[in-house]
Amino acid sequence: MIKPARTSALLLFLAPLPGTAADWAQVSAILSDRCTMCHIGPHAPLGLQLDSHEGVMTGSENGPVVLPGAVETSPLYHRITGQAQPQMPLDGPPFLEEAQIATITGWIAAGAPGPDTPEPD
Repeated sequence: MIKPARTSALLLFLAPLPGTAADWAQVSAILSDRCTMCHIGPHAPLGLQLDSHEGVMTGSENGPVVLPGAVETSPLYHRITGQAQPQMPLDGPPFLEEAQIATITGWIAAGAPGPDTPEPD
């Protein structure tokens, strides 16, 4: 679990460098591998479907899970780091690796671009 006191320092470390933002393909691969066994289809917990960009951005019955550009307030970030319980993925440990969390964090920080978002110049 990432301790809240380290969150700001970690976010600076995980924030993408200019021109290196994580893209949806990388995030989708992580979600597909670790999350969609539960979060897919009409029976997904709280309606949260993580098998598409649209599903992630729609969020759950409780509202959005990703707030583009706002890592610290995105519920998905809180769940994958253990700042909110239960920590996800629910079948952990092992939970997501630091590199996987960094990829998702970088993607959120970059505005959570979708598969059709043009690359920045």
